[in-house]
Amino acid sequence: MTSHMTCKKCKWEFCWVCMGPWSEHGTAWYQCNRFDEKTGINARDAQAKSRASLERYLHVSYIWTAKADEQFFNRWANHDNSAKLDAEFYKNTEKKMEQMQSSGNMSWIEVQFAKQAVDVVVKARITLKWSYCMAF
Repeated sequence: MTSHMTCKKCKWEFCWVCMGPWSEHGTAWYQCNRFDEKTGINARDAQAKSRASLERYLHVSYIWTAKADEQFFNRWANHDNSAKLDAEFYKNTEKKMEQMQSSGNMSWIEVQFAKQAVDVVVKARITLKWSYCMAF
């Protein structure tokens, strides 16, 4: 079994045993004996911090508490309240589209991107709102 690993995101090649750059391994592809306790601990600490940051970003909590329940509900409610403003959002966008047309720079078809953008935002908001229910 090889110790060679490649990060799917950044394509960095490294040894999973010693967490060092793969370029320094030469022909020791199958048996890395370079494990350094301090380097391994530092790499795993960085990995744990990265995972914790990702969990915070995704609002994932593995310990369910009343506070976590409240946070999910609050996020859902915020998106629900924002959705109530969608009609006004569409009206403002239509006004802006009319201004772009009346300035003579753009035709009706050329300003349709603005309405399409609002449609995407509204759909994304709905998706995000209900994702909190799924996470709960």
